[in-house]
Amino acid sequence: MFFNRVPFKIVNILGDIGSGSISELSRMLETSYAHAVKVLRVLEDNGIVKTEMRGRTRVVRLTDRGEKLYETIKKIEEILSPEFYLKKKIRRIEEEIERLHHSGRFGVPELIPLKYEIERPDLKDHIENSTREKFVAMWERALNEQM
Repeated sequence: MFFNRVPFKIVNILGDIGSGSISELSRMLETSYAHAVKVLRVLEDNGIVKTEMRGRTRVVRLTDRGEKLYETIKKIEEILSPEFYLKKKIRRIEEEIERLHHSGRFGVPELIPLKYEIERPDLKDHIENSTREKFVAMWERALNEQM
């Protein structure tokens, strides 16, 4: 994924630590000093980082524009994370159960897809007990009405 490229790694590192020398960054990036300087020059030309001398050491930090980019990258990483999808799926299941429960109009055909989702191993342990209990009551009611 493109977030593993050196410029994005630099933005992430600086966003996390605040500032650092080019030597420190090149060690963290596991790249040569020359390559780090080259990438930092491009980032500086684009207003993402700013370098300044502190004694004999050139220190790099994010600009305001770089901070905004860092925040955006973090949001994108969060959205792309498996946990995000898991939470979104669970929230959708819980909302659907609540909607059906509130309407009172449900039967086995409407509940089968939800039953499948609730019993999925990757979701099973993450669904709240109250939601699970509500679903079980709905399922039993639907089965009884079907008989």
